[in-house]
Amino acid sequence: MTKAIILDMDDTLYLERDYVISGFSAAAEALESKELSNAFLKQAISIFENGNRGNIFNLALKALNQCDNPLIVSDMLTRYREHLPSISLCTDATRFLEDGKGKFPIGLISDGYLPPQSQKVKALGLDRLIEKIVLTESLGREFWKPHTKAFKLIESHFGLQNSSCIYVGDNPRKDFDAPKLLGWTTIRIRRAGSLHYNSPDKPNFEPDYQIENFEDLPSILAA
Repeated sequence: MTKAIILDMDDTLYLERDYVISGFSAAAEALESKELSNAFLKQAISIFENGNRGNIFNLALKALNQCDNPLIVSDMLTRYREHLPSISLCTDATRFLEDGKGKFPIGLISDGYLPPQSQKVKALGLDRLIEKIVLTESLGREFWKPHTKAFKLIESHFGLQNSSCIYVGDNPRKDFDAPKLLGWTTIRIRRAGSLHYNSPDKPNFEPDYQIENFEDLPSILAA
């Protein structure tokens, strides 16, 4: 039976923290001096690494005794979201995608604001490696995971029944609800350095398998 492998993107194919740091660097260019930009970048990374996931620009500027100017923060946010990131696929993900192309259907479902997600796809070269890409923001924010719409679109595109679809994601808070409801096989990738590495599985939506990287996937596919 043909199996379709459907992938998440952030922290599944590359490390999301690399995107965040790339975005901080782009945002820092909105500041008036190189010295201030460098100080902001260092401060923002420190705040992020300490686990903060909100208002990082404001917090970093405040720590540097800079005026919390809404126009500057807005400019920084735009630069962050629209920049072409300096990111690359993890080695095991590259090998899996290149080896699997043409051998079995490969798709991608990813959440997030459309401009940055589109830029990530471009930077990673996924449009040449993956047949069907669904960025859920293009469907409407109400269809972000855990909604089932994107997953049903993938089923329809490949013309496969739900039991023939496998989803690989990293975030137990939302990645596995929809595919499990649809009867897909679910695999959690716990990649070292990923943001959700230590997040507990969601009760009633635990993935069927867990792997460290794509080197572990062939044994599951052969089962």
